[in-house]
Amino acid sequence: MVSRTRHRLLLGWALGLLALGPVQAGTRTITCCEDGNGQRICSDVLPPVCYNRAYREISKQGTVKKVVPAPLSAEERARLEAEEHQRLALRDKAREQQRRDHALLQTYTSLADLEASRQRAMDGVERELAALRDKEGALVKKRGSLDEEAAALQNRPRPPELVAALRDSDGELLSLRSVIDVKQRELEAVKARYAEDRRRYVDLSAKGASGR
Repeated sequence: MVSRTRHRLLLGWALGLLALGPVQAGTRTITCCEDGNGQRICSDVLPPVCYNRAYREISKQGTVKKVVPAPLSAEERARLEAEEHQRLALRDKAREQQRRDHALLQTYTSLADLEASRQRAMDGVERELAALRDKEGALVKKRGSLDEEAAALQNRPRPPELVAALRDSDGELLSLRSVIDVKQRELEAVKARYAEDRRRYVDLSAKGASGR
């Protein structure tokens, strides 16, 4: 009786090994995760409840062989993408600053050199502005003469050539003042650019001196 029972057990064990296929029973892993209630679920294949959840692959000896995190949600992916975009933007900004710093130190040999360059740039724009304002003054004077001529007519109709001259004068003044505004903004931009270059040059020079 005992012999028959033992025979059946050995036969069942052999059939079990055959069912495992080419993978040895001692090398199979168990997959475990926690369900929505925090209960641990384990199986020799990934249980359906573990889909879209973090899970661990555990050897037969109880050693954790692999930890697989849960798939990211749409919100988590969006957050990670935003963080990566910000990281790349900061990296590019740092590289651009390094490039500008290098160019600044290569362009000027001293603070006095930078100041001389600033003055030359400002002088050029200011000369252009002065010429434009002189032209504006001449146009305003011309417009004053036309206004006097129109006033002398009192209630009489204005001649077509006077009407055209007044219209042209308005157009010239409007165009010229637009150019003056652009040139004035250019002058302010030159001041701001050199002020920033000067501040950065002083900082870089101080860092260079402290590093020596």
